[in-house]
Amino acid sequence: MDANNNWREEIADVIIKTANLISYLILFELDIVVKSQGVLTKVYMKLESTKIEREVTPYIGAVMFLSFNGKEVTRENVIKIIRAIGIEPNNNYLNFISSLNLKNNIIAYAPVVYYLKVVRKEVTLENVLKVISAMDIEPDEEIGKHVLKIYSDSEKRAEGMPSTKMEEKLMKTTQSAALLMGKIMITELDRTFEHGDIDEHIKNGFIPYLAAVGTLVYAGKDVNIIGTEKFDEYISKMVTAVGFILNKTMLDYISSFNYGNSGFPYVSGIYYLISVGKELTSTNLMSVVTALGIKTDEALAGYILTIYKDYAKTTMSNAYQ
Repeated sequence: MDANNNWREEIADVIIKTANLISYLILFELDIVVKSQGVLTKVYMKLESTKIEREVTPYIGAVMFLSFNGKEVTRENVIKIIRAIGIEPNNNYLNFISSLNLKNNIIAYAPVVYYLKVVRKEVTLENVLKVISAMDIEPDEEIGKHVLKIYSDSEKRAEGMPSTKMEEKLMKTTQSAALLMGKIMITELDRTFEHGDIDEHIKNGFIPYLAAVGTLVYAGKDVNIIGTEKFDEYISKMVTAVGFILNKTMLDYISSFNYGNSGFPYVSGIYYLISVGKELTSTNLMSVVTALGIKTDEALAGYILTIYKDYAKTTMSNAYQ
C-alpha cells in the first residue's frame, strides 16, 4: 500500500504542476503584451489600476477557462464565455485578448511534459512531439521549444515570470482549481486502489495508462467529447509513442474504470465564476460550460459543486482563504 500512496501523492502533485505550467504559459504571453509599447497596453492595461483590473479579469479568466479545457482561444470563443456570465463584451479588452500569442493546442503540451515525467521518460522536444502526435495534434517544434522553455523557467522559479498583483491572483485561482482537480483524481485513484489486484497491475505497467488518461483530460480530450473508442485509441498510441509495448490487458483494465468523464470543465467553471464574482449555482455553472461547446450534465455539475463546497470547508479554505 505504501507504493500506492507514493503514486497517489506523485500524481496529485503532477496535477497541480500541470495547472501551474498552463497558467505560466498564459501569463507569460500576457506579460509580453503588457510590456509592449501598444496603445492598448498604455491606456487599458495598467494592471495596478483597481478599476481596470476588475474589468479585464473576466477576459483573462475566459482565456484561462478556454485553455484549461483544450479550447481554442479566439475572439469568438471569448465572447461566448463573457456573454455566458452576463457581460456585454468590450471591444478594447477583446482587442487586447486577440493580441495574446496563444497558438492552437499550445496548452496541450503542458500535460504532455508531466506525462513524460510520470512514466519516467526524458522530457525532450522529441518525446513531447511524439506524444502530441499520438493525440492527433499536429506537432509544432516552435511551440514545443517554447513550452519547454517556460517549463524549465517555472521549475527553477526563474526571475522574470509574471508577477503583477492580477497575475498572482490568477495563479492563486488556478492553483485552487488544481487542488480540487487533484481531490477528484485522488478519489478516482482510491477507487482504483481498492481493487485487490492493483499492486500486480502497477508492477506490470499500469501507471503509463493511468497517466495517459489524465493527460487526455487536461488536453481537452474528455471521453464525453471524443467518445470511448477514440479515447482508448489515444491511450494506446500515447503509451507506444514513448517506447512501451502495448499491453491489451492493461488497456482493458484501465477501460474498466470508466475514466475520462472527469468533470474538470465544471471545476474550472467554478473558479471562473468565483474570479468574476458570480453566484455559484448549477445554472450559472452549466451556462459557462455550455459556452465551451460542451454538452452539459446537470447531475455531474451538481456533483462537482457538492465536492467543491465540501472541500472548500476544509483543505482548500485553510490553504487559500
